[in-house]
Amino acid sequence: MTDRIEVVSAAMIRRGGDGIARLLLGQRRMGGSYPGAWCTPGGKVEASESDLDALTRELREEVGLVVDPLRDLLDAVCVYAYDMRSMPTGKPAQVRCYTFAAPEAFKAQPLDGLIGVGWFSSVELRGLQLAPADHAHRDILRDLNRSV
Repeated sequence: MTDRIEVVSAAMIRRGGDGIARLLLGQRRMGGSYPGAWCTPGGKVEASESDLDALTRELREEVGLVVDPLRDLLDAVCVYAYDMRSMPTGKPAQVRCYTFAAPEAFKAQPLDGLIGVGWFSSVELRGLQLAPADHAHRDILRDLNRSV
């Protein structure tokens, strides 16, 4: 038995009508861990799930995005992965971040554990308080967002 926690963090990129790429982030509720911090939607991969199954579930639960993995996540790419310790539990965790284009008609809404959602350009990422898993790779998020 292993104590590894696998975390999937979705960096959803869309091309705005103004030609600026934006990244979807959710703002954590005040009573939970890292209150007020912004984070990419995602969470733990359950024992019976693949990364993309977990991503599909977490996107629905956190921001109301219903995706069909066989259609909407066909172009999903794991753009980075890194090991860290979970701040709340102290257990080892691996963060894997996938990127894909959000469906055109998608309107994000804050659901499970979130009080807000927003689409942020690479410039706007500078001033945000990010959750530790996202703060650790702020430069990667900026570069990824700039390159789309």
